[in-house]
Amino acid sequence: MQAVFGNSSVKDDLYNTTQGAPLGQSLGLRHEYRWGLYSHCAYILSPAVYGVCGNVTFAASWTPFETLREDVPPIYFVQVNEFIIDSLRDSPYLGTLSHVAFYLIFMATIATILVIPLGLIRTTLTFLCAAILSCASAAALLIASSMWTSVISHVQATNKTRTGVVVSFGQTVWLTWAAFALSLASVLPYVISSRTFRRF
Repeated sequence: MQAVFGNSSVKDDLYNTTQGAPLGQSLGLRHEYRWGLYSHCAYILSPAVYGVCGNVTFAASWTPFETLREDVPPIYFVQVNEFIIDSLRDSPYLGTLSHVAFYLIFMATIATILVIPLGLIRTTLTFLCAAILSCASAAALLIASSMWTSVISHVQATNKTRTGVVVSFGQTVWLTWAAFALSLASVLPYVISSRTFRRF
């Protein structure tokens, strides 16, 4: 922001460099923010690297603009509103898709957990049920991964601006795609087992 508005408008107190300072208290921005499915963490990169995480929330929506705004000191609210582009502040779109994606991942996790005992009980019926649940898990993960990819790609429009805000894919998205691939790969063995195993 100093590069955009100049040092006279934005001073060092925009950022918080106090170790352990809580998030969401208008105490200053951090240099880097990372989001997970249940919470987010913010990191100071200089003079030393350390971070702090927010509250753990089930089915938390991904609204990065609100997260940043809650850390901004009140004297910089006007500059930040001018600074953040529309794609990053599009909270209804980002929040809704990320919220739905969370529940799809949660349902896929439950389905995968149920598959484990069904695969151990060696009967035609349990193999068939395992195949159906694996298929459902793969479908849910496919939709969730696509949603998260779309959401982050939408926000990455800020990378083309001169604001200095850089949005990138984290490990969670790629792990979700990997989980989809593994769930899909497990469907065929269960289908074959349900067709060839003759114990009901």
